[in-house]
This record gives sequence, C-alpha cells and structure tokens, in this order.
Amino acid sequence: SVDSVLINSRHFALFASWISKENITIKNNPYKFNLLYRGSRDGMKVEEFHSKCDNKGASILVIKIQNSNYIVGGYNPVNWKLSWSDTPNSFIFLF
Repeated sequence: SVDSVLINSRHFALFASWISKENITIKNNPYKFNLLYRGSRDGMKVEEFHSKCDNKGASILVIKIQNSNYIVGGYNPVNWKLSWSDTPNSFIFLF
C-alpha cells in the first residue's frame, strides 16, 4: 500500500478500474502503485517533480486543493518528459 495522506485503497481500486477499463476491487487489484513524489516532502518546484517522475512509466498525479476538500488529478500512461505526448488513454478526475 502506498503511503498516502490523500487517497486510500478504494481510490487505487477505482484508478485500476479506469486504467484497465474493467471492474477492479481492492482484493483483485493487479497494479502496484509507488509514491514517487510528495510536494510536502520533496519540494514544490517543477524541477523536483521532474527529477522524481520523469521516465518512470505510467503515473497518477493526485493534488489536494488547499483550503478545500477537493482532490484532483490525472493519469498519464506514458513517461513524463519535457516534451508532449498524445495518448487516448489519459484521464483526469475530481473527488
């Protein structure tokens, strides 16, 4: 389980369902999620984000909106890098 203060195993099962386009539960989640970057731990600079996340494969970005209960984010199925990639399998979300 990922050391997250924003999301839990139910969120990971939901992300897995969206990625695989199948119904995934907490118990049958085939994906392994690793925490690569945490702004409160690693710094809030773009360079820090890219140094931790570039070329790591598919990733999910999760952001809590300050002074609210909103969590937003998105899924990128390709490597982060400083150039653009086009993919039909990306998604964004709002909780």
